[in-house]
Amino acid sequence: MKKLVTAFALCAAMSAMAAVESQVVGYQSVTLEANGYQMIGVQFNLTGSIDTGIALKDLVKGTIPYNTTIQMLQSNGQAYDIYTYLAEAYDPINDTFAPGWGDVQEELATLAVPTGSAFWIVAPSACTVTIAGQVYDTNKQLSATGGQFAMLANPFPLPVNLNNLTWTGLTYGDTAQVLQANGQAYDIYTYLAEAYDPINDTFVPGWGDVQEELMSKAIPVGQGFWISPAASVTATFTAPVL
Repeated sequence: MKKLVTAFALCAAMSAMAAVESQVVGYQSVTLEANGYQMIGVQFNLTGSIDTGIALKDLVKGTIPYNTTIQMLQSNGQAYDIYTYLAEAYDPINDTFAPGWGDVQEELATLAVPTGSAFWIVAPSACTVTIAGQVYDTNKQLSATGGQFAMLANPFPLPVNLNNLTWTGLTYGDTAQVLQANGQAYDIYTYLAEAYDPINDTFVPGWGDVQEELMSKAIPVGQGFWISPAASVTATFTAPVL
């Protein structure tokens, strides 16, 4: 048996389902402005899977305008793989054409999008898409290579503060960027040796904002973030109790 919850109702649902053994299937509705870039965090996995990621056709659903594009940062952090929602994408398995996400050769995309990654989505007209899948339910580690940019996300459909994660390999001066709600600028956070903690009136190591105060805003549900570490780092995300 599977349980269906929205990402925004998940906090309450998780606290109410502490002893449930069944899988939890979640979804999130995302409103896109015409030609506006939005960074989507992949916070769901393939239903019935342990940790294989999720296919684009299963992850991004709804009434998607043709020529909507998804841009996924390559592992080298230097370029994007681009996928377009086409009226006639070629299906080489069935030797036919059908609506779907196509690669640059206009063949149906077969990649599995990793849980905890992030991507850009741009629609030619305003629309609402649904991001859906199975809720990941075990601790997950995400890594970023030193000297490169990476796009990461909380693998669970919950808000997250970078200071609430367990990090290894961070260097003072490493930066993270979170796109603001207007889609026009970033909130920038730096890993500091002495970030000011206004609650306890002290200085501690941690992610600080431009005023060098500890990060106070959580990254919203469904959103990814950039990280640019000097050396390779790993962040451990602790699974909420289902």
